[in-house]
Amino acid sequence: MKKKSIAILSALAIAGAAAAAGVAGTVAYFNSHSEIDVTVNAAKVDVQASAPTIVSQSLQYGKVEIAQNGSIAANLLVPGDSFLIKVSYTNSSTIGVLYKIGATATAGLDTAIYTDAACSVPATDNVYTPLAVHGSVADHYVKVTVTDAFENGGKGKVTIGVDAVQDNFPVNGFKRNDEKKVLEVYNKTGLLNLQRELSTSSDTDYNKLDGYTIVLKQDMDLSSVTNWQGMVTNRNRAFNLNFDGQGHTISNLTITNGTGFIDHFGSTSISSDVKTNSKGERYQAHGNYVFKNVVFDNAHVVNLDVNTGNLGAGNCAGVVTGSTLGLDLEGVTVKNSYVEAYKWVGGLAGYLTGVEEQAAHPSYNYQFQHVIKDCHVENTIIKARHYRAGGFVGYANPYSGEGYLNITDSSVTGCTLKVADQGEGDRGWMVATAYNGLKGSNLKVNGTAITAGNQAVDGIKVFNPLGGNTVAIK
Repeated sequence: MKKKSIAILSALAIAGAAAAAGVAGTVAYFNSHSEIDVTVNAAKVDVQASAPTIVSQSLQYGKVEIAQNGSIAANLLVPGDSFLIKVSYTNSSTIGVLYKIGATATAGLDTAIYTDAACSVPATDNVYTPLAVHGSVADHYVKVTVTDAFENGGKGKVTIGVDAVQDNFPVNGFKRNDEKKVLEVYNKTGLLNLQRELSTSSDTDYNKLDGYTIVLKQDMDLSSVTNWQGMVTNRNRAFNLNFDGQGHTISNLTITNGTGFIDHFGSTSISSDVKTNSKGERYQAHGNYVFKNVVFDNAHVVNLDVNTGNLGAGNCAGVVTGSTLGLDLEGVTVKNSYVEAYKWVGGLAGYLTGVEEQAAHPSYNYQFQHVIKDCHVENTIIKARHYRAGGFVGYANPYSGEGYLNITDSSVTGCTLKVADQGEGDRGWMVATAYNGLKGSNLKVNGTAITAGNQAVDGIKVFNPLGGNTVAIK
């Protein structure tokens, strides 16, 4: 607080004296430029790791020692060797924190984390532990084991890290903000918990989240999830839910009997949630959803027959979604990935629909369009066990209006398209099969700019429109 507070007291004293003397007029109780300085210091999360120590080792020929830079060097290791190291973390934050540690290793090395030197109490995976007192210390023990997969004469690496957050962090990993209509996801645990809640909630609870956006707060490594089930698995509960990755990466997504990461936000079922507007027109309530600003690295999506596990069936697969109604994809990259289904397979989406039913049911007022903007598929294998494999989309249904599928500022690079039948309409660098109304601009395939007169690269068409229709490219 500045010294001007003295002037305030003086003004009060003068006011009191004037009133006692009966002096008429308006008295200013506070001078007009008094200032109060308020300093606000934000809390800081800071967890420091001490230099590791070697607790024990069981080696046939090799040696494990502390290197000059404080890291640990292990030499001449063979399968069966193991060693145990201790890592300590100190809370240097200005507040209490929740923390967890993790260890990753290259091929041929296994890691396990324990809370005791006897390796009898394993650390709980993906659970945050309080480190609530400033200066408090937590010890963990990491056991490294050499497996038979360790390359003869090769080298390996183990990386140990800590993830710390402020102690009011949501313990279930995600937080609902009704004011902003967002579902903030903070870690893999939060993503799994949100997926579980979305797929098991009652229909009433579902409706409460209509129009919300899922927001990622950090990168997500899903390597420990053997078969991701999709964010929304019940088609009849589909609704307008959006997704914003905020530029983060989802790595090591594995799907063995599903259609994509989202699975279903919009519904392909005409029977679900058909409503009537003020004019008496019937329409499908589920509309466009936006999926944006995320990178998928090393995704593996295979759609089996969900009933029998037979590779001979199982239609629709894409890293983002297998099939959906209106879809806006913005700033989405898929790289180093693999996508496979019986038919209708795409790096981003397998089957874009919401329009065929309009022809069969004219009373339904469908107005769904699809946008792919600033999206890129790189070094990815896209395989249809029958036909229709596309770099972006396997199959897109017709639409009565122009530009129902609009692709801009996007590219396909270094990908492989595999189909059983190499005939017309089976492969497309961007779309394997589609009807009229396709539009595109500023597109590249393997570095080649696509124009109206250049819609094939390396003998494969960029788009395969049906019914003799053309694609408007500028």
